[in-house]
Order: sequence, then structure tokens, then C-alpha cells
Amino acid sequence: LVGSLLLRYAIPDDIERLLTLRDDADANRFMFGHQLDPDVFRRDWLAVADSDTDFSCVAELNDTVVVMGFLGVVDGMGTGEAIADRRQDRVIVDPRYWGLQVGSALGYGLLAAAFGPLELRRVTASCNADTDRKSTR
Repeated sequence: LVGSLLLRYAIPDDIERLLTLRDDADANRFMFGHQLDPDVFRRDWLAVADSDTDFSCVAELNDTVVVMGFLGVVDGMGTGEAIADRRQDRVIVDPRYWGLQVGSALGYGLLAAAFGPLELRRVTASCNADTDRKSTR
């Protein structure tokens, strides 16, 4: 639990909700190259719980998934291989929850996992400079 958010792996019942978020034009206006094939998206999300390198999760508030976050672990920071493997390291927030800090809370949760149980030494993240402040609070 991070603040009032529950962070957890996605379950099959979440997938359609995640697809809706992934396809929301407002939520994804700064995203590059998001997956277009819904079947690949479903398969990838359902494989996370068994992955050694993908620690993506969802966060729910009052029993509603409001944000999804991606944490991919790769070796070789800055190499072509590492860059190619970063398929979707991002946070996607339901626009109806912008301004409630749910994206920030998920980010803190992912960092806590990275530097805690995953014992990573470095995390790389970025933010589009044009991101509206309203969507990131």
C-alpha cells in the first residue's frame, strides 16, 4: 500500500480496463510507440507475475484501477540492447484521477521495489517536458 493506493500485479479481470487506459488519447498523448495489438498487450500483462525482468503493476484506489506503471529491469545501462528492451517503462494515469498524485504514488512504490526487494543500484526515468502539470500532480 502506497498512501491510499494498493499496488499489485494485474489480474485477468484488469486487462480490459488497462486496454481502455492504454487507448485513452488524453492519458497517452506523450507516449511513443505504445503497443497496438491488444492480444500482445494482454499476453504481456498476464506474464508479468512470472517474469524475472518485468515488475509492472497496477494501482487501485477504492477498488478501481486508476494507474498502471511499468518497471523493466535490464542490464547494460545505455547500451543498444538495454534501450531496445525498454518497451514500455512508463506510468499511465486515468485522466479522471489527474491531480490526485496517484501517478507519483505509483512511482514511489516502483522506486521502493527497485531499491528494496529488487536490490537495484540505479533507476533511470524520464518525463516529457511538455507534460501538463495538472496530469502529473
